[in-house]
Amino acid sequence: MKKKLTRLFSVLLAAVLVLGTLPVSAMGTDVADPPASAVDDTPVEVSAAEPEEASVVDETPDGEKDQSGEVEAAAVQPDGTVAGYEMNIFFLDCGRKYYSVDSIKQLIDNASAAGFNYIQLAVGNDGMRLLLDDMSLTVGDKTYSSDAVKTAVHNGNVAYDNEKKYSTNVDELTQSQMNEIIAYAQSKKMGVIPCVNTPGHMDAILSAATSLTSTTCSYKGSVRTIDVTNTTATAFTKAFLQKYITYFSDMGCKYFNMGADEYANDIFTGGSMGFGNLQYSSKYSYYVTYVNQVAELIENAKMTPMAFNDGIYFKNDTSSGTFDPKIVICYWSQGWNSSYDPATAATLLAKGHKLVNTDGDYYWVLGGNKCTAETANGFSYELFAKQGSKETLNSSLGSMFCIWADKPGELTEAQVIENSAATIKAFGGACPKVEDVTETPADPNKLTITVGSNNGNDTSSDNTLTIGATISMHASKLADWTATNDNVVITPPDENVASNGAGTAVQAETVNVKAVKAGEVTITATDPEDETNSASTTLTVNDKETKEILVSVNGSESITVNGKLTAGTVEDSSIATVGVENFSESTARLKEVSRIESGKQYLIYNQRKKELLQGQVVSRQWGSNYITAVEVDGLAGANSKDLWTLTGTSNENIFTGSVVSANANYSATNGQYLSVGNNTATLSATANNDLVLTFHDEPEDEVDYWTIAQTVNGTTYYLNDFAETSAAAGWGGNGAATDAGSKWTIYEIVPAGDRTKITFNGVREGTTTVEIGNVIYTIRVVPDELNAVDPLTIEYWVTNTHVTAGGDTSKQIKATDAGVHSEAGADIASLIPEEGITNSNHNTVFKQARILDTELKNNSKSGTELQSDTGGDDDTASGYRFTKVRYWNATWQVYTTDWVDVNLTEVSVEYKDPKNNVQTYTGTQSQLVAYHMQRTTVTEEVTTDVTDWGNNVGEVNWPPYDYVELDFAVKYENGLQTPTTFPVKDANGGTKATKTMEFHAHDETYHNGNKYRRIGRIDTINTENYNVYMITLTPTSDTATVQLSTGNTDRPESYEYKGTEKVVWVDSVDNLGKYGDESLQAPQFRIGGEPTIDYIDIYSRQGMLVTYYVRANVTEDALQIRYVDKTTGNLIYDYSIAVAKGTYFRDGVALNQANWKGPLDNGTVTNLQNHEIAVSADLSTMPAIAAGYRYAKYTCESVKRSDDKKVLTLYYVFNTVCSFVVDFGTPLNISLSDFNPELEEKKDGIKKVTVTNPEHSKVTYDKDTQTVVFDPDKGFVADNDGEEFSVTFAGTNPGTQEENGISYIVRVHPASNVLYEENFLTGADGWDEVKADHTKPQETQKVGDSNKSVFGYDTSYASATNNNGVWKATGLSTSALTKPLTTNFYGNTFDLIGNCAPDSGRVIMVIKGDDGKGRAVDVDTRYSSGTIYQVPLAHVVMGDTDKNYSVMIYASGLASKTDTDTAPRGVATMSIDDANIEADDLLAQVLEENGLSMDDVEYVSVSAMDNANVVTADDPDDAVAIYANDAKATAYQSGTHVEIDGFRVYRSTTDDVANNYPTNEKNVDYKRILDVVKGEITAYSDKNGQLTINVQQYEANGGPQNEIYLANGQSVFFQSDELAGKDVQVSLRAVNANAMASVADTQISLASNTEMYYTLKADATGTVTIANNGDSLFAIGNVKLPKAVTTDSIQSASEAGDEAVITALKSVLYTDEEPEVFTPETFTAKTTVTPVVRNKMVTLKVNVSSDVAYITVNGVKYTRTGLQGLFQKTRTIRVVNTVKKGQTKTYEVVAYNADGVASETITVTG
Repeated sequence: MKKKLTRLFSVLLAAVLVLGTLPVSAMGTDVADPPASAVDDTPVEVSAAEPEEASVVDETPDGEKDQSGEVEAAAVQPDGTVAGYEMNIFFLDCGRKYYSVDSIKQLIDNASAAGFNYIQLAVGNDGMRLLLDDMSLTVGDKTYSSDAVKTAVHNGNVAYDNEKKYSTNVDELTQSQMNEIIAYAQSKKMGVIPCVNTPGHMDAILSAATSLTSTTCSYKGSVRTIDVTNTTATAFTKAFLQKYITYFSDMGCKYFNMGADEYANDIFTGGSMGFGNLQYSSKYSYYVTYVNQVAELIENAKMTPMAFNDGIYFKNDTSSGTFDPKIVICYWSQGWNSSYDPATAATLLAKGHKLVNTDGDYYWVLGGNKCTAETANGFSYELFAKQGSKETLNSSLGSMFCIWADKPGELTEAQVIENSAATIKAFGGACPKVEDVTETPADPNKLTITVGSNNGNDTSSDNTLTIGATISMHASKLADWTATNDNVVITPPDENVASNGAGTAVQAETVNVKAVKAGEVTITATDPEDETNSASTTLTVNDKETKEILVSVNGSESITVNGKLTAGTVEDSSIATVGVENFSESTARLKEVSRIESGKQYLIYNQRKKELLQGQVVSRQWGSNYITAVEVDGLAGANSKDLWTLTGTSNENIFTGSVVSANANYSATNGQYLSVGNNTATLSATANNDLVLTFHDEPEDEVDYWTIAQTVNGTTYYLNDFAETSAAAGWGGNGAATDAGSKWTIYEIVPAGDRTKITFNGVREGTTTVEIGNVIYTIRVVPDELNAVDPLTIEYWVTNTHVTAGGDTSKQIKATDAGVHSEAGADIASLIPEEGITNSNHNTVFKQARILDTELKNNSKSGTELQSDTGGDDDTASGYRFTKVRYWNATWQVYTTDWVDVNLTEVSVEYKDPKNNVQTYTGTQSQLVAYHMQRTTVTEEVTTDVTDWGNNVGEVNWPPYDYVELDFAVKYENGLQTPTTFPVKDANGGTKATKTMEFHAHDETYHNGNKYRRIGRIDTINTENYNVYMITLTPTSDTATVQLSTGNTDRPESYEYKGTEKVVWVDSVDNLGKYGDESLQAPQFRIGGEPTIDYIDIYSRQGMLVTYYVRANVTEDALQIRYVDKTTGNLIYDYSIAVAKGTYFRDGVALNQANWKGPLDNGTVTNLQNHEIAVSADLSTMPAIAAGYRYAKYTCESVKRSDDKKVLTLYYVFNTVCSFVVDFGTPLNISLSDFNPELEEKKDGIKKVTVTNPEHSKVTYDKDTQTVVFDPDKGFVADNDGEEFSVTFAGTNPGTQEENGISYIVRVHPASNVLYEENFLTGADGWDEVKADHTKPQETQKVGDSNKSVFGYDTSYASATNNNGVWKATGLSTSALTKPLTTNFYGNTFDLIGNCAPDSGRVIMVIKGDDGKGRAVDVDTRYSSGTIYQVPLAHVVMGDTDKNYSVMIYASGLASKTDTDTAPRGVATMSIDDANIEADDLLAQVLEENGLSMDDVEYVSVSAMDNANVVTADDPDDAVAIYANDAKATAYQSGTHVEIDGFRVYRSTTDDVANNYPTNEKNVDYKRILDVVKGEITAYSDKNGQLTINVQQYEANGGPQNEIYLANGQSVFFQSDELAGKDVQVSLRAVNANAMASVADTQISLASNTEMYYTLKADATGTVTIANNGDSLFAIGNVKLPKAVTTDSIQSASEAGDEAVITALKSVLYTDEEPEVFTPETFTAKTTVTPVVRNKMVTLKVNVSSDVAYITVNGVKYTRTGLQGLFQKTRTIRVVNTVKKGQTKTYEVVAYNADGVASETITVTG
């Protein structure tokens, strides 16, 4: 029998019924629960229990659970298990990196085999790699379709991938694929733990939230973290998470990881980072609340929540709330410095959390450290991470090994699987054994009850909330609904028929539930088709409100309430007792109030006038002005009718909202709103919710009072009795806040009736509750001695002026205040008001609290850390900042980075007041100060807070020579600045400069002899509509002595800012533009972090302009402008204009045909600030657009308005793009004339050149040569299309002194072959770099120019001989490998270039693609005839398509060998049989490290080298043994060193990049000369000298692997009809000394060992003849042939009847003599085949007579050995090869006599 799971939900009713404990995410928004006092009949939404068969239910009664969080150490059991240890988790970051289903299954296999019983799939981590079938979301009153959500998430993934430069063909798994993964894991007895990280690491989800909600959901510009204080952001995210929580719960999962780590660490990258910022700004409690809310969603789905540890009780902060102890903590780090200080594992254990040891030291990170198997073997589940050490805990729920993907593209999926396998196995082996996990998906047809949102039906008459019946994945299901009693009414949607009692059913998918009366009720949904399929939920409708009572031990507190009540039962009477006394009052009475309840009526009494405020507007004369005021008349009494209804919100002692007349004597104004202004107070039907009523709790000997105020245009006006007249109006002068006429008493009229006096008696310290009437009282009992503790004073200051906050300039913090008497202490921000006001009526906000030592000397104006009102005294950076306060162990303490005692010793300190009079401070040595910043209204777009208190111009009469001005302006993205004239005058037409701030310049402050004023920190706060991305400072003059006024003259009426504008803050270096020039950066310049200015120095009688560069946020109503490069389709820039709802781009918007480069016709709109924003086609006016576009030559061709009239797109054609091609990895010099011949002509006018550095190269400007130098780095090799950067040439207009510039976008593309030197390889252990000078520039090759049109030739290399810089490995042995040199490239073919010598060693090179597939090449680099340089050691063709590849180059030694050795060339330590091949440990090691397999390797014997040593994509082999130069020298020395000179990369000649190539370099193929030349050649070999042989046998007879060597008199030919009379490019190089090549009548001098391409001419027959006419060897490497062109041999030409070709070739190759042929007495050959495992063995048997001196098999020479042939007429020679089954082996056998005369060839196949 299934046990029904129910949960009680508290429902609190006020004016409407509110659900108290309903999970907020179910409602789609963040809600607070207001108190309730009565029951009404408003429909409410209720929450139901989740599915009955949910798989994880903790049924342990709370009273039986171990709350200590500690478990005694359990010994390892004989079976390897540990009591309480349940989980070995393998974690895969499949959010940043996409993994296929097959890859995840392979990882599950590896983890299962290693002893893991859970796999955690982080599908949501930066990226979001799982999309469910139904992704529709309902958030509040908005619904987003499934397709819209999927598209938004996908776009977010694409944006993330682009940021990470990560390419994947698939971005997300589907639901069916995840079903398959979960089923596979369950088949392996492994549980699946989903991880969707929140509120951080949410790049893709955050992108979706922002685009769908049209709301900025990020925290302070983070791209991966939501703002937990933003209800839109949290509501959307929780609705999104609910989808996945429901899905994984239905799939049977038991745990769900919410992540919760690294909050906004992409923005806050130092110190205490994002969590520290939350605490600093008093927002950490929002994080606590959010984490608990997500945990509740998970728990409601019957899963256990998990989270990473770093945000949980960060810095041991317990003042901001308590985390749900049911959250399992994955403990990975205790931080890395004193600032980033997460709670220790022991602390979290003591808080009741279970721990999973996730030690970050054992992480395996793509893009970071990868834990080795050796390290993993040392893991201990009992040793938890701790700064600088480990912490031993004997209580662990489990352990977790993590594979992260910080750089997702570093390795392929296959590489991750292969490379991590050993570590997974080792880590699993180091953990205790665990039991298998059984997870069963929920019945997809099981009925469940879900709670929906109110769908926006929030009205006074109907606040209907709904519940619904669902089945699999919460699909709607028709159900019969019943209630057990009439406490609620069930109503179908949009119907009036209802069930008004128990048993009456209503059939619907969803129903409305309306509470009728308090009590418990069970609601059941039943499947009409199956009565056994039902779900129920039990609700409690409760109308109680809550209040807190503070009482001392042995003390008592009494309150009087209405009604005759009886005492309830105290929850814990050992803490407090309660007594009640009933009595009656026959008459009404007045009650003074210190807190206002919204919606109630009150009397407002003026303390000086001693009369009531009435609802009558009167006119009064004040001086010569007539004013409007509200009448003050009539005495206060219980029968008074001068009532006011107060509606709004209360926060401590401050009430904000409306004051509405309810005076029965004045019907004309009854119901009208009170407004307070300058010398005025009015009543109007227009709503006014901006009044602020503040209660001032005065000392016992003074009268408490209220102030009533309203802020208008930056000035706060206090309702005052107006000089004792019978009227009240606003007064904003100095002292208005504390003037006697501004003090009011507010009364509540208590009607006659029954009363109850409730007395609360404290027994012992603690907290308990009691329910009396409709109120639940929380009784907090504190020690009696706390009442006797002297309070702690904290003062309110803005630098050196006092602030009034909460009605006073300081706060007495009592030991009895909430949270103060506790070990954790109380957050200082929770104890003091957030907002205040200066004595000059300027609004302030609390920023930081500091503890100062009043006796400690410093350089401030007071001479010590004492904060005083001395002019210029500023101690905001003195002492220590603190965030908490506590009274603990009989001591007052504050929390800085630790708890610090407050020194309450009485001291006397002298200082000077503002009038320079000596004053004495008498007080405690420790001064606690809450520093405020002045909140200004200097700009409307963003909020500005300033540390120094300033005045409006003219408010204070500084001496004329003592002032400085501070102005503010905003610059929009279209270049519009507002304002442009200064000082900024009153917006209402007055003469007062209300938005210009003025400060006093102090006499004693000088800089270089000039008086100045330092303005302290300025904070900028982004608003709903705007974000600031850059801040600049501009002085009125750069010269200190150029002042706004001189002598005793006053400040001017207007002035201009003519100094140099310098940047002081920018959010990203990408937005610097021209301010990337260091000369345009202020000394306090910062990049990133909060938009703040640390300080501003202004010279006396000068001004400083702060300019905010802002972007309008993309909102639902915003208009958008897009600038597009029409040629490429690229978006150049876009920005938004914040406008009022219903504002659109006008009809007829178009280019101004008369002046297209200017404002558009009908292109002006009015923004929210009533500024006219003109959309312009002139890019030069827009500072946010890159200079390369802004100053380019361009044409705006068209303007298009979207159908919804909200998007305007401007299309441009640019002609300042300069493109170049590089074919060497050396610097490229770009001259002025390369940009534009006009620049060369005007070079004397160039005063400044600004360049931007691309990603993979360095760009500089050489002033001496006026040349831009492009210098590629290693990343350029792997760039698929090259680099792009901008160059701006600027000069100065002599007339206006304005800077003018022209910018060019420069693109540098790689050629189809690029030679890179050794400095492009990354070194490794075992290698030393012998550096060379690679700064000599290559020839400039501009796209479109024909000056240089041969890729692969450069004059800078024309005489490059010997080493040109190498990586050298020495002392090599045959038993060990070096670590690999590495590089990455984009292309299709790779040449490795190095040096060869008699004693050079072995090179093993691996090339792998992103798909994990690759090739291994094994090279014997020995050359017996001496040392030769820059040899192409290997030529590896990876395929026809360009791709990304990684290269690893290893080296080892080679053993010596003799001519008789039978090992295959290039692999000197191996024999030809499979057993010995597989025993080559070094090659096996390389293959294993790189994910390649020995099984697919074919090794070719000496007799079968032919052409198989060229590795191509079509080869079935992973690795092939090859050699560099030698065939069979007489003997080989041991190889002990390797030198790698560089490499060459080849790429397509037909792709988009190739469009930039000259015609002769397009559509060509690179062919090896060995593949181009056909038939017999006469060439050089190391052993044989001149050799005439078939080209296919050339390598096997001593020729090099990739080239043909020609000595004097030797030549080669190739021919094609299609080449007749055309140019052909061939690569040549001198092997040793200078060589001379001859082509027809052309002589080519070769003085370089570097392979380069030379242009040769084919003759009329299409024949190219290359001959050596010099004394030294040269090598021929590759030929560039037009695509599809093939070459012929002389034989094929003869067969074709091409007599011209035949004649040309015969004249060179043949004489008239017929060649002699040897006929042996005996010469036979046959093959036999023997099957072996996976392969077959082919044996060639050759019988020859004694007149045969030797034979060749496929060009390889075999001679007699021992006594063979001396006593036998015939003998047999055997050659054995192993080949794959299904393949054949062909042998060409030639016999030779003693004179070297050859026989006819015998050909056999086996």
